[in-house]
Amino acid sequence: MGSDLGGSVRIPAHFCGVFSLKPTEGRIPMTGHVPPLPGTMNWLRHLAVAGPMARSVADLRQALSILAGPDGKDPSALPIPLAATPGRALKDCRIAWTDDLGGLPVSADTREALGRVADGLAAAGCRVERAHPPDFDWDAIWRTYGGLVGVLLAAQVPFPLRAVLRSLGGLIFRKDPVTRAGSRRVTAGMKSYFSLLEQRDRWTRSLEGFLSGVDAWLLPVSSAPAFPHRKPGRINASLEVDGIAVPGHLATLGMTCPFNLTGSPVVVLPMGRSREGLPMGCQLVGRRWEDMALLDVAEALSEVTGPFVPPPQRC
Repeated sequence: MGSDLGGSVRIPAHFCGVFSLKPTEGRIPMTGHVPPLPGTMNWLRHLAVAGPMARSVADLRQALSILAGPDGKDPSALPIPLAATPGRALKDCRIAWTDDLGGLPVSADTREALGRVADGLAAAGCRVERAHPPDFDWDAIWRTYGGLVGVLLAAQVPFPLRAVLRSLGGLIFRKDPVTRAGSRRVTAGMKSYFSLLEQRDRWTRSLEGFLSGVDAWLLPVSSAPAFPHRKPGRINASLEVDGIAVPGHLATLGMTCPFNLTGSPVVVLPMGRSREGLPMGCQLVGRRWEDMALLDVAEALSEVTGPFVPPPQRC
C-alpha cells in the first residue's frame, strides 16, 4: 500500500517493474494516513489517495475489493459500490495513447517501449489511436495542480515563512511550473482557492469527455527510468533526459500529477526494460468511478505488456 498525492504509488511501480492502482479519489478511506499527524488539522483534503502495488492486475483487483468503501472514520470515502464487470477482450477495447505531454521530454527508451505496446495492441485486434483531449493544456494543468498543493501545504506553515516562500519561489523554481505555482499560492486567500477548484473542475470535465469515447488512455509514467538517489536538499535538481535537463519534480511527476488533479483512476503496468536493464512502466487512465472496468482493460492489456518479471539476482 502507498499514498499518491502526485504519483507515489505509480512512479515506484514504474521504477520497480510492478503493477499499481491509483483509485478514483474518494474510493479508499485515508484513515490513519500521515500527514496529518494524529490530533492535528487535516489539511490534505484534495488530490491524495491510497492505493495498492502488486505483481498482477488480479492482485490489484483483490486489494481494491477489500479496501474500497466507507470505514466509518473517513467521511471523504464515498459509499459508491464497485460495479461488477464481465471482463474484456483486447479485440473489444478502444485505447487512445500518446507520448506527447505538453512537450515534456520523454526518453527514447520510453517512447520506443510505449510505441511497441501500441503496435502490439493493434496487432491483437484492439482499436488504437494516438490522441489526447483537444483542449488539454498541460502547462495550465501543472500550474493548477501545483497551486492547489501550495494552498493545502500552506495551511500548516506560519504566515511569515509563507511570505518568504512566495517571494523566493518564483526565482528558485522558475523552470518548474508545478513547484513555482505552488510557491506563489502559499499566501492565497479563499477567492484564489476557489478559483483553483473551478480550474480543477474544468480539466476534470475535459478528461472525462475525452474518455467517454475510449476505454482508457495509455501514457508514459515518467520522463525516464529510475535515476540514482538524490542527495538531501537536491530532490528537485534537474534530471538529464537524453541530453536535456528537466527539473526533477517535472521529470518525475509531470505525467502523473494531472490525474491527481482530475481524481481519475490509473493503473500502472510494467512494459519492459531500458537499454540499461531498468524497469519501465506505462499508465492507463480510466473514467472516474469505473475502477473495476479499468482493471479489466488493464488485465487485457497485460497480455501485450507482459507479467511481472523478478529482478536479476545480484549475489
